[in-house]
Amino acid sequence: STGIPGHTVIYPSYGYCGKKGVIQSAYAFGPAALKLGRLDLNEQVKQAIERSEKIHPGQFEKHYDNKAFSISWHNTKYSEAGWAAWGPARKKYVPILREPQGRVYFAGDQISNITGWQVGAIESAWTQIEKIHAAAMKS
Repeated sequence: STGIPGHTVIYPSYGYCGKKGVIQSAYAFGPAALKLGRLDLNEQVKQAIERSEKIHPGQFEKHYDNKAFSISWHNTKYSEAGWAAWGPARKKYVPILREPQGRVYFAGDQISNITGWQVGAIESAWTQIEKIHAAAMKS
């Protein structure tokens, strides 16, 4: 075992009882993601199967078709993280970012109440679209 904590298995939300599917079997964040990101893909697959076999003995290795991929957001150029993690500055700066800065309206999960999720980005965009619409209706 690689000693990487925080192993999470996520099952697909559709296609149950199908012949094939995708199971996310090594979702990690924080220090665990840093350790996982240092492993090559074969090592990541090996540890994911090893840990997942404890949940469904004999099934992960048996059905693995040698197709895998991995994304280490902290190693991805121009991303270098999975999501924004605000500290105490959030209370001061997020309200400013939620208001128009001249002709610029910021949107994204990082200024929503649901950071790290697409729904946060979408809700943030809808809010800004409503503000743009209201401003256009006034002119």
